[in-house]
Amino acid sequence: MDCLIVGFQESPLEKIIDGYEVMKKHTGAYRHLLHAVMRFRGRWMHYTDVFNEIISTATSKPASFHLMRMPNMAVCYLKSFLAKRDIDVEIVNFCNVDKERFETLLRKNPTAVAITTTYYVTDAPVIELINYVKKISPDSKVILGGPFVNNICLSSDDITTQDYIFEKLGADIYINSFQGESALTGVVAELKKGAEGDFRNVPNLIFNTELYSKSFIGSGDLLAQSEQFIRTSLEIENNDLNTNCIDWDLFPQLLYTPITFMRTSRGCPFTCAFCNFPTMAGELAYTSIDVIEKEMKQLSEAGVQYLIFIDDSFNVPLSRFKEILKMMISNNFNFNWFSYFRCSHADDETYELMQQSGCRGVFLGIESGDQQMLDNMNKKVTIDKYKAGIHNLHERGIFTFISLIVGFPGETEQSVQATIQFLKETRPTFMKAELYFHAHHVPIHKEADKYGIRGSGYGWRHNTMDWQTACDHLEKMYGTVQGSLICPVYMFDFWAIPYLMSKRVSLDQIKRFLKYCKPLLLANFNMSDAVDQESAYSSLSELGKEIAGNIKECKS
Repeated sequence: MDCLIVGFQESPLEKIIDGYEVMKKHTGAYRHLLHAVMRFRGRWMHYTDVFNEIISTATSKPASFHLMRMPNMAVCYLKSFLAKRDIDVEIVNFCNVDKERFETLLRKNPTAVAITTTYYVTDAPVIELINYVKKISPDSKVILGGPFVNNICLSSDDITTQDYIFEKLGADIYINSFQGESALTGVVAELKKGAEGDFRNVPNLIFNTELYSKSFIGSGDLLAQSEQFIRTSLEIENNDLNTNCIDWDLFPQLLYTPITFMRTSRGCPFTCAFCNFPTMAGELAYTSIDVIEKEMKQLSEAGVQYLIFIDDSFNVPLSRFKEILKMMISNNFNFNWFSYFRCSHADDETYELMQQSGCRGVFLGIESGDQQMLDNMNKKVTIDKYKAGIHNLHERGIFTFISLIVGFPGETEQSVQATIQFLKETRPTFMKAELYFHAHHVPIHKEADKYGIRGSGYGWRHNTMDWQTACDHLEKMYGTVQGSLICPVYMFDFWAIPYLMSKRVSLDQIKRFLKYCKPLLLANFNMSDAVDQESAYSSLSELGKEIAGNIKECKS
């Protein structure tokens, strides 16, 4: 085996909470986590844990529903990319449920083990995973790439700081590229040559000097070299989406049916002040309608019924979006589909086509219900556009899931109240609010002096608010809003809704599940005296029996 590509591994929740709790006086990370988990009969659980618990209790059989059982798009895309270039590759989609297969594949001593990092925000699970790989297959070279590595390089220009982090993580080779498919292909190709391999022509690499001799590295120009790591030149990859779409025939149908993800474009045309994604993603790229149609036919024939589009701006440009929807209608695919959506780019025909083509729900990155805050964020949209969009979607039976940021520079008590009022007026189906996370490489940091921004991550303050006050406002918002259901970000977010629907859980049952969980969530904010937790337990128990009756087998 040339390369084993590894998806996500989830760490025990208790371990994560313990790690965050020691920092709770200095950063909002701990309270941020408490906005998405709960104590259920004496144990910390995230929402999916609670869902499995009530099903297991009702059936006396273990239930293992989990969002990460859906295809990991990074894993699938990388396998398809490498396989087209004659590299022998295997995958592990979700380590927690594929433990035996993971170990079996590692014992075959693959030349390289590539670990994706799309869903990691802390180093602990990454280190744990790397150590496990090295324990089982010590001769394999561990390659780490993806957003976690990119963020390390973006967060600090200091090579010494980067080296310290990379040494702590323990991988052999790091790929510093937003795409990284070509870099991974080049690395594996050189590793297969053994002592004859030469990394000098493979850009975007960071690797340990102790592992390779000068003759192995070659004599080409290098971007930088320290005592610990060598860096090759930085180049922006631009892999063609049309020729590199996922070949789903490479994967067992059980992995991607009845639900999967699909991407039709790369990049984002917007420049929100809190986001550096457009810079990292590079130039906008679009898959042709013909290629999209071909992939949809492949998925439909395989039995896919639920389709989640992961394009950051699926309905931009609007003319292309309409063309895709009309193509779906003419083919009578009958997908139940879900996507990110921008209310600023839609008209009456758009909403009609969405309904006709099978749209069931959309994610709206609204971020604030206050116009001044939207202007601060450079969202380039008006509150009225949001209100009209939500109304038009609900009118056509399409549920809305909105995200909010609390504490962005310029946030005040008045702007938070405006957001609460917006929620009361528009009543989106689902909502989540997140504490602002400040990174030094995002556009708003260029105005740090203007807003008085100090600190980073979840430990910040600015002229009008600090992270503690922002948490207070967020928790008050959760306790106040009645018209929308709170859907937390940790392991139970927008994608979890179509996932559960594909498992024969109705939208109404998902709504009631979140309604019954709310008192347990509010208990984290010392609001427990206002709610009856035993009543919540009882309601969840009865719901578990009802859902179990709709599911033939309590397994994914």
